[in-house]
Amino acid sequence: MNKINYLPNLENFFVKKYEKSSTKIKSYSVDKLLPTKICPYLLHTLIPYILTLSNKGIFPWMISTDPNSVFIQCPKGEVACKLTRKNINNKLIFSVNVESTKGDCLFNYSQNQKINLPSFNDYEENYLTFSTIFPWVVYGTLSKENFRLALEEPLTNNKMFYLQHGQNNFENPDICSPKQKVRLEFSSCKRKICRYHKFSTCKNFKLETLSPQGLCPDLFYRAYPWCLMKLYENNLKIEKDKNPIVINCPNPKIGVKLVITKIPTKSAKLRIKTMDIMRKLGKKLDLPFYKISMKIVNDPKDCPRKHCKGQKFKFNSGLGFDSSLCPAAFNNVYLFLHPALRGVKLPKPLRIQCPDDAVKNTYDLNWD
Repeated sequence: MNKINYLPNLENFFVKKYEKSSTKIKSYSVDKLLPTKICPYLLHTLIPYILTLSNKGIFPWMISTDPNSVFIQCPKGEVACKLTRKNINNKLIFSVNVESTKGDCLFNYSQNQKINLPSFNDYEENYLTFSTIFPWVVYGTLSKENFRLALEEPLTNNKMFYLQHGQNNFENPDICSPKQKVRLEFSSCKRKICRYHKFSTCKNFKLETLSPQGLCPDLFYRAYPWCLMKLYENNLKIEKDKNPIVINCPNPKIGVKLVITKIPTKSAKLRIKTMDIMRKLGKKLDLPFYKISMKIVNDPKDCPRKHCKGQKFKFNSGLGFDSSLCPAAFNNVYLFLHPALRGVKLPKPLRIQCPDDAVKNTYDLNWD
């Protein structure tokens, strides 16, 4: 197989939305969503962390190093970056510093290169739109198919937008991912033991165990950034959740609604004290003290995953025994799982990087 060019031409993808309080349609190419030129794969990986930091989030393993930052890794090319939050004139600004590049960087970044990102508060809708459409951008890039899709907004009620690839000869692929036999193998862990792979059952995954048991992978991909935010938001305070998030299924014809809620664990105070003690001893430790609950709150129509009102799902925080994939790894894997499930020909196995730069996990994706 010839070498594949994974980097999409964002100018060939178009978003079309109805303007507020108007029947006019606003159309623009995806490369106009944000005023900053950045590798779209890197941006995809950054968005859940940007969302978390924008909501006063702190990542426990970064407290002793820099509580306003987090290190992440791009899904392709072994590009490690540091994302930093800054408060300038009461406005949150984000910057990215490229810490290291190994392998073939898709965007040809160099070490110590700096990228300034627009404020999430100013561009929230555009960040969320990009997160929603990017798996389809990867699909269009790799399949070379022109398509037009109606997709549901992540948060708003009953509001759609359209994504289009190319200008003519459209196909209409099903928005819902088909069920296929896939195998994801935990390939390597370069720096330390990852808490998500403590057991042998956590090293080989089928489609059913890539997301929480019974939860549609398309819906979980959309929910993941908000689950991460709930886990670490508001300066890591122990509190009851006063603002559950309602997430829409991307398929407007089905309309599944998923509520994400955080619930403090019974040992929350003890876990915080333990982390404080370990930091004083020079050890980085992350003991999540929230349980993240996901619940279907409506009766959807003709859902291929048979979702129904009242179903509950558990977010895997890496503590205890859970055979589902690390959610952060899932977020990167999904980009390539999405086209693979739809029959796009890609090299097997397909190697994908985990976002966690501290452990530098890699995964091999195979499918039938």
